[in-house]
Amino acid sequence: LDERERGFNRCIIMLGADHHGYVKRLMAMCAAFGDEPYVNLQILIGQMVNLLREGQPVRMSKRAGTVVTLEDLVEAVGVDAAGAYPLAGFDPGADRRAGLQALASRGAVALAAVPDPLYGPDEAELRRQADVYRRLKTHYLLDRDAGPFAPTRHHRQEIRRADRRCTVEAVGLGAVMPDWLDLYARLSDRRGIGPAARLPEAHFEWLARDPQAVTLVARVDGSAAAISIWLSDGEVAHNHLGASSNAGYRVGASYALYAAAIDRFAGHRALDFGGMPGLVDDPAHGLARFKRGFANAERSTVLAGFVLDRARYDRAVAQAAEGQVAEGQVAEGQVGEGQVAEGEAAEAQAAPVADFFPAYRAPGRRTG
Repeated sequence: LDERERGFNRCIIMLGADHHGYVKRLMAMCAAFGDEPYVNLQILIGQMVNLLREGQPVRMSKRAGTVVTLEDLVEAVGVDAAGAYPLAGFDPGADRRAGLQALASRGAVALAAVPDPLYGPDEAELRRQADVYRRLKTHYLLDRDAGPFAPTRHHRQEIRRADRRCTVEAVGLGAVMPDWLDLYARLSDRRGIGPAARLPEAHFEWLARDPQAVTLVARVDGSAAAISIWLSDGEVAHNHLGASSNAGYRVGASYALYAAAIDRFAGHRALDFGGMPGLVDDPAHGLARFKRGFANAERSTVLAGFVLDRARYDRAVAQAAEGQVAEGQVAEGQVGEGQVAEGEAAEAQAAPVADFFPAYRAPGRRTG
């Protein structure tokens, strides 16, 4: 309360990993005081980590004075830069070479990004600049210049059915944060998304404060059955994430959410519904068929990888390989986000261990 009197409207609390259960209680207290949870109150959860040096665990000891600071960690491993999820906006008129040099001057070792196909730079120029450049997957769009919204017959029927069984409204993400976190956790479990690949709670707390974020919730009998999060710049609306409960699947709530988004963003030149999960396009996949039924255009996305500090990049790759051998792990056949096919890696002049970009972040690799 003293902070509020001094002109601050957001409180940040740091808790240990074993105090995660306090989050909902503190958010309920925030609401009881008349504030908006996840907007006026932000809670950060610390996590335990294991550090390796030359493949061996580093034991911390206050008595022996064995301490590794974040500064030490950054100096040893370096930092990576990543484009915004799921797409990175590249200003076509920007000096990308100067931008990459600026990132390198701040200690970044590598940059991985998926340029927005609706705002992306010239493909030939980007291919020349990138150390890794490969096609990723197809995004399905509703492009107003290509024609009006004309869903398939199947989708028209499903939209009408969903509209009879649920109601859709636009809300602040903070108002439905507990519901969203529950739906997102179920989605992650269902798709086999491990903890390391899941977006952290802090990401959604940030979205709750982002004026460009639009949250749509579909309710069945008053309860949130499906939620979708969109990002809009006033010209293009991007489907960021969506998740449904079992009740949402039963009534086809996602059809109602997409139809509501198309209405809400009627003045936009395009809606990007995104692609399917994973790294390989499969037109027969259920999610691909679902998004294609709303779309009238398609765009291909690419992974662009830039090595900003070659010496540190190569050193990190070598350290990762040493740590992997020390643990008896095999790198061949591993698959992860940003994977690069063997032939494409050589063509892109990537580092020796280049099935993943950056190579030292590949699943199973260890640096330090």
